[in-house]
Amino acid sequence: MRKWRVPLVAAAWWMGLAGQALAGGFHYEIHVTSQLVEDTAGNLTGLRMNWLYDQPVSEVLLEGEDLSAGKRAATLKALSERIVSDLFDYSYYTRLKLGAEPLQVFTVTDYKLDLTPDQRLKL
Repeated sequence: MRKWRVPLVAAAWWMGLAGQALAGGFHYEIHVTSQLVEDTAGNLTGLRMNWLYDQPVSEVLLEGEDLSAGKRAATLKALSERIVSDLFDYSYYTRLKLGAEPLQVFTVTDYKLDLTPDQRLKL
């Protein structure tokens, strides 16, 4: 296992455990999974993350949004842009280090927001 993998795997594992929160009396749950991405030479090139919001959070985020057949795709795209922008302000709730040195978090460019059959948002 490459040296950088151990702390990154530990950070990714911790994020998966830290999905429940309580804010302002509102309990919510977000299931987060992460996967390290590397090039053919074994160099870290990214971190692929999936965020699955529970139904109450999804309802709050979708409140007032137009999900009619003709506007659903555009609505989800606009909402995803707002969510990703907000998450960037918090470094996507991710801290990566190589040894003791923090790694820079870059802006996410590859993302899509879907609505699952049980009305949960998946980013």
